[in-house]
Amino acid sequence: MTEVISKWLASVLEWAEALPVQGWAILLGLLFGFVVTQWVKRTIPMSVLFPDMPKQGHVVILRALALVSAFIPTYILWPPDQYEIWAALAVGFTSPTVYRLISFFTYKKWPALEARWSGTE
Repeated sequence: MTEVISKWLASVLEWAEALPVQGWAILLGLLFGFVVTQWVKRTIPMSVLFPDMPKQGHVVILRALALVSAFIPTYILWPPDQYEIWAALAVGFTSPTVYRLISFFTYKKWPALEARWSGTE
């Protein structure tokens, strides 16, 4: 079992070393967008901040947060060139969709996590 894990870890590390800086900027931007959005959603429920706002308004605010929180690290980590702003914008606009996909598949596999991650437990 440990041999399988060490082989898998070696292949992941090999893949990570071969990943260009732009790839790291994209991955870390998407990860940062997911983590920040999840953290805000968990620690500050939107119903407390905006009690009179409909649920769709909360969704818009969280998507905007995901966009901004993915844009910033991608822009900072991307090497300075003519594509820097465009790449950061693309990752920022992709982040809410990636957030929804990760949440959907995670909740599908582990339904008990939905209440914990959403801050509704």
